[in-house]
Amino acid sequence: MTEKSDIKLYSDRVKIGSFYAPVANNKTFGCSHCFVELENTSNKDFPLDGCYLHLAKNVNGSPEVYHLALKGTIPAGGTFLIRGAKKAEFNDPNTFIKVETFDQEWFNNGELIDLSHNGEVVDNNGTYVGNDPHGLALTYGLPELAATDQLWFSNSTAGDDKAPYLYVPNYIDSVYYNLTFSSGNVAYWTTKNERMYYIKNGIFPDCIYKNTFELDPAKQAYQSLNTYDSSRCRHQNTADYQYLYLGKEFIEFPKTSEKCPVSKFTPKASFEHKNVCTDKTQLDTVKPNMVTCSFGKNPYTTRCFNWVSGGLFDEYVWIKQGASWIKFESYKEGDESKTQEAGALKRKEFNNANIINCIYKRMTGRFPAANTQYTAHKCIINIVSEAVVSPTEYTYMVGRADKNGNPDLEHCSEEYTFILYPTSYVPRIYQTTDQQGFHWVEYQAWGAAAEVVNQ
Repeated sequence: MTEKSDIKLYSDRVKIGSFYAPVANNKTFGCSHCFVELENTSNKDFPLDGCYLHLAKNVNGSPEVYHLALKGTIPAGGTFLIRGAKKAEFNDPNTFIKVETFDQEWFNNGELIDLSHNGEVVDNNGTYVGNDPHGLALTYGLPELAATDQLWFSNSTAGDDKAPYLYVPNYIDSVYYNLTFSSGNVAYWTTKNERMYYIKNGIFPDCIYKNTFELDPAKQAYQSLNTYDSSRCRHQNTADYQYLYLGKEFIEFPKTSEKCPVSKFTPKASFEHKNVCTDKTQLDTVKPNMVTCSFGKNPYTTRCFNWVSGGLFDEYVWIKQGASWIKFESYKEGDESKTQEAGALKRKEFNNANIINCIYKRMTGRFPAANTQYTAHKCIINIVSEAVVSPTEYTYMVGRADKNGNPDLEHCSEEYTFILYPTSYVPRIYQTTDQQGFHWVEYQAWGAAAEVVNQ
């Protein structure tokens, strides 16, 4: 494989994103073919030459493994589709997902490989005797991977809290569905001996398996294998998997009239330029996102504005109390001598060292998966308190300016309002927090903040 060392750097963002592995004796199939869709959430194309996809399948009570040498490239932020056995005709009215395109087809002995399993196995008396386990693994190298090879597994005796899991260097991703193969108490190809399906009313629903470990390499939520690895702990629990039910044409919810067609989740080949599936909202690249207005240090005299926009543009806060807009630019490096003042309103100033070293200046980066360039803006406005003798409403918006310096409405937020109160009013503060802690000590900062607010 060419550039093997570079591939290892990005393999942590490549995964088995979704697959269709129906119960073999189903009467209808909501998807036309078995498939495996690979996803690349990195910002680099991922060459697959030298990589292998493996299927472990229960044959007469013991696992047999089939191997596919992969060819091609998963584009950055895109997908790569492997198609298997045909399960239904495209014109079948019960088939809502039609796998018409693909990057590769997987043949075994001249036939497309079947990912189907037999669900729970019962004997002639209807007594449960076990499951029909299957598994998928994605590796670079390891062309003859065996079902009992240890790819990635829990190791409580590792002695390193930053590396609690072991894996072989050739490992990219793996998943078992139905039930894991095991030898003694050690499960292979994954960390837990968990079923990858749900049972509803005693039956196996027809569904697509979707991996929801998408774009958030949160080190706290997904403990890394080592200090250099972003997030590998994908199979710590089955919450990483969701199931797209194929028994209905639309996804509906009881509290809304909106419908989502199941066909929207059709897997796509790399040349169709599908974005990887994410449970995170993407940025609106035309208008500002996540506009907030909060108190500064003094709730009577300050307001702090924050927002995120696509691209790299100078952007502003416009405020009016009456008919005329007053414009204040968001902080950026080099703003030391840039005073902005109009009547009772004045932008709070910082020296350039603070702008550089603190969180005030514009922050730029790339949004995950879509690779959208973004800028995070901040602007703090001081308001002369003597000018406020009764509750006074101000209107504001944020965004870009047109060539005349006025709000460019095509690239500005909608209008919002805030009320400034005179100092004779006693504030009443309500604290609502989304506590993103994973350990007891991480909640203590919230506790300290709550005490200060209470005082």
